[in-house]
Amino acid sequence: MSLYVIGVGHAFPEGRITNDALKENGISVSSDNSSLDFVAERATTLPLFYITETKNIDTWVARSVAQQNASDLGAQAARLALERAGLTSENIGLILGDCNTPIETTPGEAQRIIAEQRGFCAAVVSNCSWKPWKSSRPRGKLMRKLHQAQGIASGGRFMNTIGRVIPFGYDQKENFIKQYKFCVAFENKIMDGYTTEKLTQAMWMRCIPLYWGNRRVQLDFNPKSFINRHEFPDDESFIRHILEVDRDPDLYMEYLEQPFFYDNTPNRYYDDNYLREFLEKVIGDTTRPISHRQKFWHLGRWRLAKQMHAN
Repeated sequence: MSLYVIGVGHAFPEGRITNDALKENGISVSSDNSSLDFVAERATTLPLFYITETKNIDTWVARSVAQQNASDLGAQAARLALERAGLTSENIGLILGDCNTPIETTPGEAQRIIAEQRGFCAAVVSNCSWKPWKSSRPRGKLMRKLHQAQGIASGGRFMNTIGRVIPFGYDQKENFIKQYKFCVAFENKIMDGYTTEKLTQAMWMRCIPLYWGNRRVQLDFNPKSFINRHEFPDDESFIRHILEVDRDPDLYMEYLEQPFFYDNTPNRYYDDNYLREFLEKVIGDTTRPISHRQKFWHLGRWRLAKQMHAN
């Protein structure tokens, strides 16, 4: 078998930062290495204000403000290589790819996470109850049983075990849960199609989500990438499997290496066109909301507040 290189492409971030701009913002570029004198400017995916304010200490946070990512640059370089080779994407039958970016490496991300030696399990729950008629009760029961089996780090107001409450906000919660292997991602109630940020936040921080809520969640996410309570007959078997994954490095690795989406391709709900069409349909629909068609309604504090505001 012969292999030929018929086109080469490259790509650099669009952002540019000069030595003078760094010096003006209090960032030293001096070094014993005289070769730095020849570096007039640097290419970066990060805005200058972010670099000057944070010195880019946390590369995980940097991903949320980056103006381009490795995939964007890879696609740009690939298009240039195709153009130089006189080909189009329709001529491509197989893509072999690799990456050596400092944030996530392929296939070494799972090994990096294991090397972090994370704690056991995190939970940030405030809306929960032991009362039998409350829909959130299964979440509380699971947290209590799991804590009894192998203590969990609970940072919410409910069943707090860390001595402080994690402040409200995505950043604070994500910085907390990313220190742990697992994260409790139980919804407020069981409802088909009801999947909230609880699952995706845990995924984003590379925790293994412990999920309950949407019984059809496997239609949108790869079920091999998280542990689904609906696949177990009871809490006890669910917890036994969690403990097994925690204690077996190979089994833990299997979960970490699984993509969150089928074929590693985001589902339709991450498509801007789908979201735009959905919003246009909802906003343009003249049907009266269900809440306005109800004959009986609960006289709660929010309804009273609305009535006072209307008057």
